[in-house]
Amino acid sequence: MNNVKLVLDLNQNDPFEASTEKASLSILLKENEKYKSNFRNNLLFKLMQSNYFNTQQKKNTLLDYFQTWSSHFQQMIFLRIAYCSDPDFIPIFHKHFDEEYGHDKILLKERNNRPLLEDTILESLCNWFPSKVISFTPHEQIVLINLCLEASSVIFHEYAIPALDPELKLNYFRLHEEVDTSHEKMGNYLLKDLEEFHYKKLLLIQERAWQMFEALINRIAELCIKSEQNK
Repeated sequence: MNNVKLVLDLNQNDPFEASTEKASLSILLKENEKYKSNFRNNLLFKLMQSNYFNTQQKKNTLLDYFQTWSSHFQQMIFLRIAYCSDPDFIPIFHKHFDEEYGHDKILLKERNNRPLLEDTILESLCNWFPSKVISFTPHEQIVLINLCLEASSVIFHEYAIPALDPELKLNYFRLHEEVDTSHEKMGNYLLKDLEEFHYKKLLLIQERAWQMFEALINRIAELCIKSEQNK
């Protein structure tokens, strides 16, 4: 009886069971546009648009928390090339790695090597991403890292640059403004012609990845507000 209930619950959670539209790369890309649109409503971006980060101290606070994510992203792309043995994926994973390597150190230097501002919730959210690289297939890693994280990075920098570094004095922001758009689409061709059950799994991973990163960015916003309130 419990097994039957579990199957029913899984079917109820699957939006494509009751739909005539087959899961596909087209659906995956279409859903990504929806997630990108929703991501723009994040609390951090609202703060950026409202001129909340109007002092250098507030900007420093944000970057001091953001450094945690930057370091975890580096860990994630290290793990991806370390675990990849598929010749179809190795070239593109290495290309992405080469274009991202060392950005955390650039941010650290431009923060004048200030100590991290630590938070256990933020650390846990950041840790979720490298942990998934270890268990995900290369197809799933593309959805996690490129389709989700690189797409969200484009949006983050769209709001962050005017709020934090409008004159683009920081190399960290200049680099990301130049490369993130191409990184979002990097590897899409490797997601073609999969079985429908693969696309269904990718859609679930896509949903969870966007949820987790939105929670991560929202946590940074909460910490920035809390830091000001505690002064």
